Amino acid sequence: MDNKNQSAFVFMAMLFPAAIFDLASIIPFIGNLFSVLFIFFARLGYWLAGYRSKGTTALTAGTALLEMIPGFSILPGCIGFVTGFYLINKASGVVSKVTVKNKNGGKGVFVA
Repeated sequence: MDNKNQSAFVFMAMLFPAAIFDLASIIPFIGNLFSVLFIFFARLGYWLAGYRSKGTTALTAGTALLEMIPGFSILPGCIGFVTGFYLINKASGVVSKVTVKNKNGGKGVFVA
């Protein structure tokens, strides 16, 4: 399985547990705790699997804080975390293909 398909598979495999933990967030305090624990353990799992990109720490902290605020904890933070993590990793692959070449006085970006 190539890296692109592996990333999509990991994303799809993480959506189901994320949805379960988001449904558990209906229970006021236990659901908040479960959601925050899911976000941190999913982040640890992604890190151990080698998915490291800029912006993922802010995503982790932002979604964990969102799940701890009582009024906003009803939002699907776990699904948002998994989706955001996938999009950040996908965007980092696109950004790494963009090269800046010094042509015409340093102006211009060419996509390789």
